[in-house]
Amino acid sequence: MHHEKSAIDQCNQRITHASKVPTDHELDFYHWILKHIRACEESQCHQLGQTIQDGILHILTLQPQINSCSLLVCMIDLVKNNNQLDKNRLHQFISLTCHLWQHKKIYMCRKSIELCKRILPYLPDAAAVILPQVVQYIETCQTVLTRQDIAHMQSPEYTDFFYNSPACFTFDRECIKLMIQIVLSFFLYHPQHESVLLTAMKDVHDLDPLELKTMLFDICCANDDDTIQLLNTILTLFQQSSSIVTDFLQSIDITPHSLFLFFLSRCGNTHDIIIDLLLEDDSDFLSYFYRYIKYANQGHLHPLLKQEEFLTILANTVLVLEGDGLPYNPKPLVKQLVQLEETLYSLR
Repeated sequence: MHHEKSAIDQCNQRITHASKVPTDHELDFYHWILKHIRACEESQCHQLGQTIQDGILHILTLQPQINSCSLLVCMIDLVKNNNQLDKNRLHQFISLTCHLWQHKKIYMCRKSIELCKRILPYLPDAAAVILPQVVQYIETCQTVLTRQDIAHMQSPEYTDFFYNSPACFTFDRECIKLMIQIVLSFFLYHPQHESVLLTAMKDVHDLDPLELKTMLFDICCANDDDTIQLLNTILTLFQQSSSIVTDFLQSIDITPHSLFLFFLSRCGNTHDIIIDLLLEDDSDFLSYFYRYIKYANQGHLHPLLKQEEFLTILANTVLVLEGDGLPYNPKPLVKQLVQLEETLYSLR
């Protein structure tokens, strides 16, 4: 992507003339540039990004508290654009934002939780700092959230403008989704803390398994990317995590098979959704689906044996993939699908 020199100069001038503590309007402009950089290869744009980063880090040395959602958004951009930020800076980000998880303004809650969620995989020693906050959040949720709150969050008519703000707790569906993602990140990247989290989640066992999966999808899977992330995370946990986590997940019927079959049922038990996702250029579904089918072929077959609809979906998916028009070579995936299909039929 080529940029006119005059446009770069104008951006530089605007950044240079920004105040030492920029307004939200100026910070929103910074966010626009930082977001643009993630899709741009122009060196001049990346130089602008470095100037903005230096400015934001300078802001954080001037003010001990964060009162701007726009500043939080820019901090998230810095983590997205450069996961090699100095560890001391990442610790600073966490220390400045952990206490904002229950801010009276919902957007501050959302962005502070998201920032910590994005830092967690890159900063192993940050887990101990974040863990008490996560435990407190889980325990508060189990105390404060009502059935009516959950029903509101699951409603197809739910909007971002609905949130609950009792005296001690501000939350909405996005906050709960992000907190679930943080818990799963702990299981993946910081398993040494898993027993503490599992103890805090004791009330989850009281939920009916179908009700739990429905709630999980309604809250965590607002779009295709979120759905694939959830499916992929659970699969990864079962491939690499300790038995204490997988035993807990199995006890509440959250497994790679139960979630994938539930996902198919939500999409009408048809192969169409699989093909659509496999054809998307920017989707991670191909990687997930190949790993899931390979996982099933490694002997994890029992939940699939009585699924007649799954066999039909499997066969129809193979038929489509064996045709023309795919933007990649489908043979490795087809091989795994045919192997699974043959094994399931032989065991019936």
